[in-house]
Amino acid sequence: MYGRAFAERMNASYFDGRLAPAVLDRLSLLPVDREDARAFVERMFRLMHGAGFGASDVSVLQADILAALLSRLLPGNWEGRVPPITIAGRHSKLDQLVAQTAAEDRLPQTFIDIACGFPPLTTVDTANTLAGWQVTGVDRSLPAYLVTDSHGNYAVFDVDGRATYFQPLAPSPESWTVLLGDWEGSRRRFERLLQSLLAERTRLGGADHVEHDGARLEVHPTRAYAHDRLRFVARRV
Repeated sequence: MYGRAFAERMNASYFDGRLAPAVLDRLSLLPVDREDARAFVERMFRLMHGAGFGASDVSVLQADILAALLSRLLPGNWEGRVPPITIAGRHSKLDQLVAQTAAEDRLPQTFIDIACGFPPLTTVDTANTLAGWQVTGVDRSLPAYLVTDSHGNYAVFDVDGRATYFQPLAPSPESWTVLLGDWEGSRRRFERLLQSLLAERTRLGGADHVEHDGARLEVHPTRAYAHDRLRFVARRV
């Protein structure tokens, strides 16, 4: 199926053919050879239709994100793993609701953010909103190592030194293409870089922050976000 044909089908099926031409143009760039990307977009539009969202609720920016970013973040691009990422402010309304409900019902001041992602921005937001609460972020994919290279890309690694996710620090279609055009090659490069930085770490006596030749290593990087009311646990729940 061609991208334009898929976009037109979504438009006819869920928006009565009323999507803006610019939105259709962006959606036509979706990599429709990826079954998981097609399924994600169709499920999203089906749910929007069922909830009463109209064509005017689909912005050009949203279509851009679906076309250019979605396929790069789905588990099908990461050997079935859900990438450990999140966005600041995503849970703000939930945090406000919890704070209000807790004040009314005198709930225990303990909050667990399951699958908190990395960087754990939503968990940090929660801890800031729920002042005085004990907050725990839990995610089986919390990285053991974070490496930033000299080209403005970062990668996270498990305890065995295997790169589980990487992306540009400033994502754009061009930077994603450069990094993921040779996915396996990029992973091997990051893993070699990690080994080089770990060797430098050993030479320096085991520091948790190492910089060498324009690259940077952080060991257990979630520690940088933790404090007396906020901790992180890497485990399956």
